[in-house]
Amino acid sequence: MNQTESEKLKKRGWGSILFYLAIIGMTIVMTWFFILPKDWFSSQKSSAEASEYVYVCPMGYPEASENPGVSKFCGMELIKKKRSEVPFLSGKGINEVRLSPSEMILANVGISRVEFKSLEREINTVGKIDYNETRQAHIAARFAGRVEKLHVNFTGQKVKKGEPLLEIYSPDLVTTQKEYILALENLEKIKSSPYRESIELAQSLMESSRNRLLLWGITEEQILNLENSKKVETNMTIYAPMGGTITQKEVLEGQYVSEGDDFFQIDDLSLIWMSADIYEYEITFVKLGQKVEVTTQAYAAEIFRGKITFISPTLNPQTRTLSIRAEFPNLHEKLKPEMFVNARIKISSGKKLAVPATAILNTGKKEIVWIQVEPGVFQPREVKSGVKAGGFYSILEGLKEGEKVVTQAGFLLDSESQMKLGGAVSIPETPLGAEEEMDMSDMTLESLRKEKEGKSSEPVHQH
Repeated sequence: MNQTESEKLKKRGWGSILFYLAIIGMTIVMTWFFILPKDWFSSQKSSAEASEYVYVCPMGYPEASENPGVSKFCGMELIKKKRSEVPFLSGKGINEVRLSPSEMILANVGISRVEFKSLEREINTVGKIDYNETRQAHIAARFAGRVEKLHVNFTGQKVKKGEPLLEIYSPDLVTTQKEYILALENLEKIKSSPYRESIELAQSLMESSRNRLLLWGITEEQILNLENSKKVETNMTIYAPMGGTITQKEVLEGQYVSEGDDFFQIDDLSLIWMSADIYEYEITFVKLGQKVEVTTQAYAAEIFRGKITFISPTLNPQTRTLSIRAEFPNLHEKLKPEMFVNARIKISSGKKLAVPATAILNTGKKEIVWIQVEPGVFQPREVKSGVKAGGFYSILEGLKEGEKVVTQAGFLLDSESQMKLGGAVSIPETPLGAEEEMDMSDMTLESLRKEKEGKSSEPVHQH
């Protein structure tokens, strides 16, 4: 066999191999075509298309599905969106908003840094000045008699401690004085008696008469004068037990009185009480010893300072308020009983992590703040706020020191984020502490741009 015949045989062998491979390939293709489902190719095309689109919540909640259906958050039909247009699926963060420098100026976005602040809360209420019950004296008749002379003649008169108030005649008082003098004389006579029982009996009679005089309001000094003079006083003088102002006068000169009848009431007005009510939610902030400031219409430029001395243990069931009482020095007696005052209680909460009140948006179920994660890029974050004081809220959860929050245009950012999802705008009910802020629930960046363009296109009238 020569070389030419050998080459021909090799070519025939390769041709056979290629022929058989072609037969096998055709067999596989035919088998694939008849065995696979008829819609396999179309389903592959649909799958590719489905991976490009998703169904999202129309109200902007972070929900996405490969198939149409109903939102588990709002109960509305899911809407079809391109996957790349859904922020929380494209890696941009939930409801992220990006603004250019000009858009930030247009929207008037305000930024504030989260930091620790000394928060001081104020409770404002209306109080009423009242008498200090621990500085009152009630003078009444301790025995029957007749008022012979009054040294105090009108209500409102000032008296000092130990000053005479009235003189009274009483047969019982005269009799008791005589008994006391006799008991003293009898004790003097039998002091040298060898009978101890007689001495003790005389001592007992003397002490009994003396105690009766003391119980009737006769002073130690008056009894001492009686012991020295051995002379019965027909009229006995009643003295003021404390200094103050006569606030009640119930007796006239020459009047007959019985035991227990009222004479006077004396009130020391140099230290008075102020009573006020606070709401139930303010109870936790009020403590004994806290300082209270009051102002009055009579002395508008003057501030009176006192402290809380009593907190009622029970709540008023009708008004749902709690009564408190504060004590005020009143040396010049400018504060008058029954006077109404404006009271302010200052409560220091110490240093707390805080943000301006306008930064917090209340959705009704949760509290949201907008964070500036980088210049022009904003993301919402759920937080938990604490007490409000001086236009700031303390932050319990959700933020850390140094982060930047949006204090103005929070409504606008929320609207913009929801509009980018293609759904309805989910505007919060109100920002905490921003009741006076302008209503921006129907405003977006687009509406602001149109408004600005409209103003710039208005003709300028020259005169």
